[in-house]
This record gives sequence, structure tokens and C-alpha cells, in this order.
Amino acid sequence: SAPTRWVLGVADVAWGGTPGTLASGPAPGTGPLPAALADAGSATPTAGQYRVQALTGGGASAATPQTVLLQVNLGAPNAGAWVRAWPLGFDLTRGEHFRTSGGAGRADSAGLVHLTMTLPTGLVAPSGLMGMDLLVLLPDGIGAIAARRSHADCRFARPAAVPGLPATAVAGPWVVCEAGSSGTGALPAGSVPPGGHVVLTSTTPPALVDRSALPANAWDANTLRNKVIGATDIASLTTPAFAASFDRADAAGRPLARTPATGGNPAGGLDALLGTRLHRLDRTLLGSATAASVPYALLDRLEVAAATAGVTTPQAVIGAAAPVPWALAPATHYALGFAGVAAGFETHGTGVKLDGAPAVAVAEYVRERTAGMAFSFIQTLAEPLRSAAVQSELAVAAEAASPVLPAPSDGTGAGPVVAVLRTSALGLEGLPGVAEGTMASASLFPFSRNASALQAWLDTNIPIAGGAGTQLRSAVGTNIDAVTRALDRRLFSSAFGARELLGALLAAIERAQDFIYIETPGVDALGIDSGGENLSWWQRLLDRMNTRRGLRVALCVPARLPPGTPRALQDVRNHTLSDAIDAMRNARGERFAVFSPGVGGGRALRLASTSVVVDDVLAFTGSTHLTRRGLSWDSSLAAAVFDERLADGRPQDVRAFRTQLMAERLGIPPTRLPTDPAELVQAIRTLDARGSSKLAATQIRRPATAPANADIDIWNPDGSRSGLSLASVAALFAAAVALTDTAHAVVDG
Repeated sequence: SAPTRWVLGVADVAWGGTPGTLASGPAPGTGPLPAALADAGSATPTAGQYRVQALTGGGASAATPQTVLLQVNLGAPNAGAWVRAWPLGFDLTRGEHFRTSGGAGRADSAGLVHLTMTLPTGLVAPSGLMGMDLLVLLPDGIGAIAARRSHADCRFARPAAVPGLPATAVAGPWVVCEAGSSGTGALPAGSVPPGGHVVLTSTTPPALVDRSALPANAWDANTLRNKVIGATDIASLTTPAFAASFDRADAAGRPLARTPATGGNPAGGLDALLGTRLHRLDRTLLGSATAASVPYALLDRLEVAAATAGVTTPQAVIGAAAPVPWALAPATHYALGFAGVAAGFETHGTGVKLDGAPAVAVAEYVRERTAGMAFSFIQTLAEPLRSAAVQSELAVAAEAASPVLPAPSDGTGAGPVVAVLRTSALGLEGLPGVAEGTMASASLFPFSRNASALQAWLDTNIPIAGGAGTQLRSAVGTNIDAVTRALDRRLFSSAFGARELLGALLAAIERAQDFIYIETPGVDALGIDSGGENLSWWQRLLDRMNTRRGLRVALCVPARLPPGTPRALQDVRNHTLSDAIDAMRNARGERFAVFSPGVGGGRALRLASTSVVVDDVLAFTGSTHLTRRGLSWDSSLAAAVFDERLADGRPQDVRAFRTQLMAERLGIPPTRLPTDPAELVQAIRTLDARGSSKLAATQIRRPATAPANADIDIWNPDGSRSGLSLASVAALFAAAVALTDTAHAVVDG
């Protein structure tokens, strides 16, 4: 097949597509589920009992993250059942227990569940038993939930950690925890699901298998390990903005923070597949003026996109959640502990799959972000020269010339209409200073009308081998139009920044009539300078609700940001979010509803994506978030979708998208979602006031001390302001960078 270009931020080859139903394991039994579960201690558990054991390779000390094996015997009538376990931590400042990520597993044909779970750090003390909450789900033959039961505060003695590393080969009896399968000897092809864990059961204690040692064919076919084509694909990764953000996993599958850079593989195994066709932009290059497209301090690269253009019909995807196994999401059952996937931080991100003209637009973008990686002489460069060449203006020009992407063309017949929207800060893209220098010459930009001027400019500024411009134009021949288009896009976005979702959203709000649904990690009413316009989409929404008295708004916003996020950023988010919500409630409270979704066990859903649906006519979705930093600072990608195929007078795909999203967030079947906007908003307000197990137990709290304006400007910056540069941003944010470590981060729970 044709080569694919991937822009992923962080990634791991154990990530992949998830099963559509819970019926993908052993044939489900008919129950009943045990009414109670008892601790079997060190004995083999019988029906209605559980046991917690140490694992070789799970960690050698209880003072560091320790992964243990939990066995739950549900009895043969409950074969195929799914179990999610949340070990309990304790918050000393608030005096309450909280549930950590834990683990998940499926019962085998005898009803025995094996799952690995990571315990909070602590002591091995018989007088201080640990606790865990369990959720047991029994599916029917088509994956619907036939029975469920919760078991709270199941006590167990923390097993003493044992020395030793995870096994590097599969030998003897084994179990695949998330699949509910077992066997002896080599793992069957496709037996390990995305993010899965394999345990050797013949040893004492049992041994965890190093996930990097599992053969490729043992992994599910729908994982990055088996989807990336090593001989032809190209991928781009970027280290995350915050030191505490997770960018890799250790041999046991536990996510690790970016700093300290010990253990795990920050390339996520893609380096072994792609070799020199993988580019990972390291932030240690931040001080180098020669590196291309180096992110500013505290600026995150949130794009998740891939495109395959060299086929009859170009194909592409735009996502939002990082393709990593600790952020897997199921196809359904969000409010039931993310049933069916390996346990993680319960993160969800929407996405779109595109073909035709919209896919070409994504292909242009990923080609720019990986520019130069198609050429062997750039692939083999050593750092930092490699990062100086990749994504540089010359690389963009060379990539645009060969091979030329298909010309975008309109589809035939009624169907979805899609626009691809990018966001990036002013001055971010390309080699520092190039865009500004180009814009200073009125006779040079846009290049699409000044090809000869481009040639002369390159000859003057890069006088190698008779002039780079002359050499380039000779090489591209008749493809000069493709080259100038690519350079125009690059230099315009660098010189002025890109705020395409902001512009589209403002226009959509001005036309809104009945109902707007919004789900996003945060909102604020802060203005974005954007050339002195001081644009605030939230204020524009308030104004529209004043003009259009029948307009109603529902806002879904997570109670907490992802683990690894600086607490200072969450405080600023909570403060500015609360200000925006208060302003809306004070002005139009009866027509506004806000809620925070849960995922079971009292835990909060984390959102990696932002979606806005206006009147069931137009939908926006992607990784561009609705804070000031999201709309102007962090680089991201989103899609605007309109569907020409109507149902009840509204675009059918857009309405179906909004209905599915809201039903999943509220934990109800889509058929029970009110269709009238007034009834829907009132129902959400009532549900939130009454409380529900489907909503987050954690409330969004204003920080005890309001952040100063200077702190808001640092953690929620405006990427449209003129004068941004690597040096100025680094100096301004120097103190804040120190507050991005694990000691100052949002934690699991």
C-alpha cells in the first residue's frame, strides 16, 4: 500500500483500535454474578474470592510504583465477564479516598480473571490493609451488559515487592489479562489486544512479560506495531511541553513522565519500525536558533493526524487523544469504567476519517510537518543538523515538488463537506526569522505570484552550488506552482499565526439559532489580540444569546485535566472557566447547562478533544481547545463538517454525531436524549443538581487564591501577539517551566 505520514506528538506501538463490543472474549456465561467477594489471602481463590500477588518485574519496592497481579474467581457461570479494579489512595489534605487507574481484565472460560494493577506507593504493613473498588460486568452474546455488580473497599494485604525484571521471553503457561485467554508456549497470532499485559503463571511469584519483548505477530493486527509500514511510512513526534507529561511507558506498561528521562523508550517503539524515517523533535534544541519549528516554552503540539495520498482516493484521519496505551478508549460503555480496554486515565478524543479533497488538505499539513523526511540525505543527518533541515522552508519546497499531491476536487452527489482548520502561534513554524524577513518585502510574498523573486531571494540568502533558488527551480521544473503554494502556506502561518478554528467558530455563533453543544477541556472569556481585534468567542456567544432569545447552550467540561498537567495550569483553567460560567449563568442561566462526565468508580472523564455542534448543522471537532491558549497558542488541527444529506431538515451525520456524544457523556441511550433543546437543557440542569453516578464525583473548584493576571498570561497565553520569539518566550516563562515537574502536577485519581 501507499506510504502514510503520521504526526502524533507522542505515540506507542502498543496503541490500537479497540473492540466494538464486550463480546470479543470467551463466550459469555449466564451468571449470576457473586453477591460478595472475599479475600483468599495467599490461597488460590475459589468462586467468590480474590487474591493479590506480587509480580516479578512489577517493581522491587513498595516505595515506588508496584504492579501486582489480581485474581478474581467469579465461577464458570460468569465466563467472559469484565472486571475493572481501582486501588484506593488517600488525599491527606481533603481527608478522603480516591480511586487510582488500577487495572482491568476478562474472565476466562472458567470464570477466573487475571489483571495487573499498579498500587499507590506506600508501606507493607499488616495493620494497614489496602482497599480497592471493583466493577464486574457480564456481557451477553452481542456485548450488551446483561448484569453488573460493584464491590466497594475490598481489603487486601499489600504483597511485599520482589526483585527482578520483567521476563524477556514467553515460555511455559501464560495468560493475556485483557483477553481472558491462556496457553503454553508461543503466543498465538493476534492474541494480545492493544495495551495488553501478559503474565507467566508457572513461576513463583508470577512474572510480568516485558511488553517490548512480545513478538509483533502476537499483537492485535489493529495496533500501530502492525499498521505502520516500516519500509515506507514517515512519522513525526515532539516531546511534550510539561516535564510531568507522560511520553513513554516502562517494560511493565506504566506511563513515565518526560522528566526524568530514565526508563522506557520515548519513541514508543516507532524507532525500531521506521529507523531514520522517524523524526522526534527534542525540546533540548529549544535554545538553538537553527532548529526548524521548535515549540516555544510551555507550547504543546497537540496534532494527531495521518494521511495516505499516493492512492486513487487519498485518505486521512484527524484525531485528538495521543495514540498511547494509557489513553485507550472503548467504543461504548464509557460510564462503566471504560469497559473492554486496558486500564488507563479514561481519556476520550473524537476524530474524523476523511477521503478525497479534505484528505488532500490533511496530506498537505502532515507533509509540511514531516518535510525533508522523504529524502535519504536528510534522514541520515546527525542532530542538531537533522532538526535544522526537517520542516525548514527548503524542505517544504522540496517535498511539495515531488511527488505532487492530487489536486483537490469536489465529490459527486450529496455528502459531507469538510474544512481542515489549523491553529499555531505567531512565529512558530519554520526557521526562526525567515517568515518575518520574507514578509518585509512586498515584492516577494506571496510566492505564488512571484516565483522569479523567490528564486532570486533564495540565491541571495543561500548562495550554495550557484544559488539555492536556481538549483531548486531547476529541480522542480513545472512543479513550481506546488512549491510556491506550499511556501505561501508555511510563511503566512508563521508570520501571522493560524487561528482558523477561532474564525470559523465566531462565524458559526453569529448564525446560531436554537442550540449549541460544546465539549472541551476548558473555556474562558479572555480576549485574543489577533491584530488588535481583542476577540472573545465566549463574549460573542453571550451577545448572540441576548440577540437570539431562543438559543440554548449545553457545556460539557471535565472536572480535572489529565495527570501530568501542571497544577498551576489547572488552577488557571478552573479560575477562568468559573468566571466564564458565572457570566453565562448571570446573564442567561435559564438557557444554559453545564456538566462534568464521569466514567464509573467516581472518576472523571478526561477530554483530549474539543467538539462544538451548532444547530445540528455544523460540527467542529479536533484538538483545538476553547481557551485562549487553545485557540491561539498550542498548535492543533480540527475539522469543520457540514453534511448535505438531511434527516428531519438537519444534516444527518452532524445530528447523529452530537446525539452520540451527548448520550455517551450523560451515560444514557441515545433514544432517551430529549430532542427539544429547551427540554434537553433543563434535563441536564436537573440531572446535575440531583447528582448521578454517570457524572464526575469531583467538583470544579476555584483555587483558594485567584491567579494573578501575570500567571494567567503565562499559563493561558495569547499566541497572536506580535514579537513572539524563542528567546523572549523562554525568558518570560523561565520560572514557570520549573513548575511543570511531577511535584507540581495533577495526579491520577
